[in-house]
Amino acid sequence: MKITKHTNTHPVTQALQTAFDSGLIGPELQYALETEMKDLVRESAQKFVNTQSIRSLKEALNIVLGILSLSIMRTTEGRIEPAQWATIITTQGFKKIAEDIILFIKQITRTINGRNDLALIKQPSTITARQLLLFFATFTRNNRWSGYSEMMSYITTGEEEAITRELVLWLISNLSKLKFEQWVAINRSADDHIENVVSEHILNNLLFRHCCKLPTDSVCILTRKDFGSVRTKYERSPAKWVSEARHRYNTLVETIPADLRRILMFTTPSNKKKNWFDRLLAKGPPSLPTSKYLDPQGKFQAYYV
Repeated sequence: MKITKHTNTHPVTQALQTAFDSGLIGPELQYALETEMKDLVRESAQKFVNTQSIRSLKEALNIVLGILSLSIMRTTEGRIEPAQWATIITTQGFKKIAEDIILFIKQITRTINGRNDLALIKQPSTITARQLLLFFATFTRNNRWSGYSEMMSYITTGEEEAITRELVLWLISNLSKLKFEQWVAINRSADDHIENVVSEHILNNLLFRHCCKLPTDSVCILTRKDFGSVRTKYERSPAKWVSEARHRYNTLVETIPADLRRILMFTTPSNKKKNWFDRLLAKGPPSLPTSKYLDPQGKFQAYYV
């Protein structure tokens, strides 16, 4: 497998182009890199493609280029730095670069598989490191390789979900004054499908209940009666209701651990920052949410803010 100057959308090929142009790759190093690339493509064909045909080897090469690109882009935190990448390739070699990203993907996988949404979901994720690696290595957007940005988006989303879960647990403990097991028992008795409810819905409902002076030590789901009573109070004096509800929100936020508060800030399409209250309640409570939670059979179960 010949390592030569060529161009495609993979960052690793940009790095190779720079390395050749800079004279960093002599005959001996070129032979060593070609040998490593050949081994990686062969292993990739066995693990991901399962055959050794010409077509499968081309697919395997594409996967390897994606894996190497993920790794070198991670070293520069996503910045386009061909010269720095070229140095990494010529000093570390392809196998070491591939090993680094594989270890990183394994860490991500362990984190994901260790998450059960509030310990309610009984079927934990079974995603494998191989599946994640293949997904990121081959991810394209608008016909260009975009694996690194997709990987970082995936990681960021996972971190936000984890913080949301931690905040929900904190709210259950500090607002409901219930042990988590008690809270689950109360909510399961009211909603057989509570296991399928995501943390964001629970977070929104708990904060809504607190701001609107609804009980927080009972079921989390909201009914038409709940929204009706809140809306009636708001319509009597909108400005006063918003002011009091905002005060309850701000007072609560001051007691929330700093590392959990950031999940309550949102970026609008115009790139402005809004907190949870301004986003959902600053203009008053909804008379009734348009989004409903349906059980797996499509039957109406509850309302979530």
